[in-house]
Amino acid sequence: MSTATHQIFNDALEALIDRIKRDRSVPAAILCGSLSYDKVWDKSDIDVVLVTIDDNKPADEGLALYR
Repeated sequence: MSTATHQIFNDALEALIDRIKRDRSVPAAILCGSLSYDKVWDKSDIDVVLVTIDDNKPADEGLALYR
């Protein structure tokens, strides 16, 4: 991975974190995937699990994390 690619992903992640911090309905975010262990490449993406404050019950086929 090039330094430029790494910087692009770091900048995008920082922008995402800034937006998430301003959203009071998201008390936690979990970084997953290749970026979580610093193995990004040109076609990587940013995988994030957002924990939200929500009173709705999850569907039976999925998993929901809530505070």
